[in-house]
Amino acid sequence: MGAWALTVIVVMTAASSMWALALLAAAAVDDTPLRGWMGMRDVPVPGVVTVAAGVLLAVVGVRVGKASRRWRADRRQLVWLRRSSNELVVVTDDAPIAFAAYRRIVISTRMIDVLSPGQRRVVLAHAHLRARHPFALRLADLAVAVNPLLAGIRDAIGLLCERAADESAAAEVQDRRLVAQTIGLAALASPSRATVAGLEGSLVVARIAALHAEPPRARRTAAPAAAVISAAVLAACIQATVDFVIQLDAHLP
Repeated sequence: MGAWALTVIVVMTAASSMWALALLAAAAVDDTPLRGWMGMRDVPVPGVVTVAAGVLLAVVGVRVGKASRRWRADRRQLVWLRRSSNELVVVTDDAPIAFAAYRRIVISTRMIDVLSPGQRRVVLAHAHLRARHPFALRLADLAVAVNPLLAGIRDAIGLLCERAADESAAAEVQDRRLVAQTIGLAALASPSRATVAGLEGSLVVARIAALHAEPPRARRTAAPAAAVISAAVLAACIQATVDFVIQLDAHLP
């Protein structure tokens, strides 16, 4: 729940920042021939601000376009996976690979060889699919494409997704230390590149440390907090839009 709550906040923040830029850029209408056609007087927004907002909107468009192209490339590379009717897909690969995508779990033959039967059960119990974590991370990536300042929060969402899946696996196999061992072994099996989601350096240490501690207590504040923050952001956007319309109307004859 925490990962999804933070995802909603990040998406709303990115959308509000883009809307604010759009409103500022729209004020440039008073510097165009449309101003004369509408009989407008000057809108009180400096020209340099509207130009900067327009440039930033163009940059956002380019970044979102690049992100979309990456997603399409990923979809093309995994088209074979989408055609599979099995939830568990085993691929022949010398690299230790395990990931969840398109409602399926992919694991390589090398990873199967590295892990014990109990550890393989941990991998299968890693409930990213049930929690729709891949979709949450996609939304977070889109938010970062819109607003790069959210990159750090995107990393936090990734950690929350992995931690939620760790706790889900620990609850299913009833062995927190086994889950920690599985994560560590998978990371050591691929020291040169993170072929398994969530096995980047410090992230591994944080996940293992959490699994050696007591299980976290369930908190029901994440969803209400996300709702309150999202409502506040939405209210700010509405108020900004109303103010813009009022200013625009005030400068019409």
